[in-house]
Amino acid sequence: MAGRESLKKFFEERLPELKNWDFPEQAFAAYLSDFEMLLRDAQACQACQGREQCKALTPGHPLRLHEEGIKLYGEPAFAVAPCARELERRQQQWLQAAIKSARLRRSDLVQTFATFRVTPQNRNVFRACLAYATQYRPQETDYGLILLGPVGTGKSHLASAILNHLRQRHVAGLLKVDVSELLSEMRNTMAGGGGVSSLLEAAKSAELLVLDDLGQEYQTEWARSVLGELINARYLDRRPLIVTTNLDLEALTHILTERVASRLLGMSKVLVLEGSDFRIRQHRILQSLSPEGVGASPDEYDAMPNN
Repeated sequence: MAGRESLKKFFEERLPELKNWDFPEQAFAAYLSDFEMLLRDAQACQACQGREQCKALTPGHPLRLHEEGIKLYGEPAFAVAPCARELERRQQQWLQAAIKSARLRRSDLVQTFATFRVTPQNRNVFRACLAYATQYRPQETDYGLILLGPVGTGKSHLASAILNHLRQRHVAGLLKVDVSELLSEMRNTMAGGGGVSSLLEAAKSAELLVLDDLGQEYQTEWARSVLGELINARYLDRRPLIVTTNLDLEALTHILTERVASRLLGMSKVLVLEGSDFRIRQHRILQSLSPEGVGASPDEYDAMPNN
């Protein structure tokens, strides 16, 4: 280490950013150990070989000049802060945790808006789903979507695309539940003597829930009770819900009961994929069931521009 009379020159030659502040010679003597650590961490960053091999005193958090502190106190100030590699590591950890908590499978992760095949028949629904994902505000958006259409029209893909879009926006509390898995866990819980299904409770309280693949097979009284309990809970708490189903609204009403279906429609926008006759029928039934509120007829989306 150079003598005290040349500390300023010694550090400024090795840490060019110090010249922006022009600290007096005595400041380098007063904060010598801090400047030594600053230099050590800067050299470690220059030779960086990845977050796992970080040589900084606090791995992933090198010591840096604290600009606000310098401006506030008029003398050298220092603080540790996460480096770019550490921020990237945190981002990956958050995304993996989000994937796990949302119960997203590998097949769900590739179902994004970018991988969805847009056709003249589904363009309006695609754009409505993209707008929903873009405009969604946690704890503020209180309506969901009902995606209706035959098997293979992309309902589940669009629902997953919405979740993946929100996941990239760091929206927490997302959950995708297949109806068959929900009912299966409920049966197992009851068979084991338990009274509360953890999956059902998670589905009730999730920020945004996708209830996937609601089909004709779920029309027993017990299934109606479970689904009704879930939908009512989310309706009362104003928590949005996305439902995908290959049923038409008449069959959906039969499965859920008119009261539950009316609540679901009252908190949802209805989007129909494929089939002109299918859409016309939904519009007629929707007009007779949907209470005043956010429920929108499929024809409203047909009227959207294509470009």
